This record gives sequence, structure tokens and C-alpha cells, in this order.
Amino acid sequence: MDLPLLARAELNVQVFLPYLLTGGIFLALDLAWFALFGGRFYKSQLGPMMRDKIAWPAALIFYLLYVAILTMLVIVPASRIADPVQAGWEAGLIGLAAYAAYNLTNVATLKNWPVKLSFVDLFWGTSASAATGYLAVLALGYLH
Repeated sequence: MDLPLLARAELNVQVFLPYLLTGGIFLALDLAWFALFGGRFYKSQLGPMMRDKIAWPAALIFYLLYVAILTMLVIVPASRIADPVQAGWEAGLIGLAAYAAYNLTNVATLKNWPVKLSFVDLFWGTSASAATGYLAVLALGYLH
């Protein structure tokens, strides 16, 4: 399928820019979380279960997929109607589902998985996703 130049430019503005913006916001929030609070907390909860070094390929795949899902299901549709509040709610729900799947599966299947960690991580993932949705659509409104 050969898209005309104008259609490709439109696709870049409608999808690629929101993807980059969403990814940048989510990554900035996550890095701030881990730098200020999360890193020490996770280490205190997981102890020897934590790797000495992050498995970057797995982390990268998560971020790329998660940001793509937020972008396509929430950010792009909400930016069309310029509704950052709706984007925040919807992104928060996706965050709740994604982080609940990870954390509650760990609680259900792993011995000694810290329940406290699961609740904190679930709260963080939901909050970070909601904030990302809100901020991304708000920023896109200023850029368009």
C-alpha cells in the first residue's frame, strides 16, 4: 500500500507525534518515581529476588508496547475531541488493568511475593498512566 506524501505526513502527526509524546511523559514519570521513591522501596520489598542489573530488552519491550496501547486506545481518540480529563480516566483504567494483571498474578502464583509491593505498584501504575493520558492530550492540544 503506497500512501501519498500528504497522507504519510498526516499519519506522522496523528500517531507518531502522540506516541513519542506519550512515551516521553510516561518515561519521565517512571524515572522520577524510581529515583525519588520506587527504587529503594522495590529493593526493600524484593531483596534478593531483584536483579543486580535491569534486563533492558524486557523493559524496553514493555515500554514500547504499553505506550503504543495508551497512544492508540486513549491518546489519539481523546486528542481528536480535545478531552484530557477523559484521556486521564481511560489511561488510568488501562493502567489499572495492566498493573493488576502483573501484580495480582504474582500474588496468586509466587511464594512470598510482597502484597504491600503489589498495592503500591498498582497505585503507581494506575496514577502514572492517568497522568500520562491527561498530560499527553493536554500537550497535543497546545501543539495542534
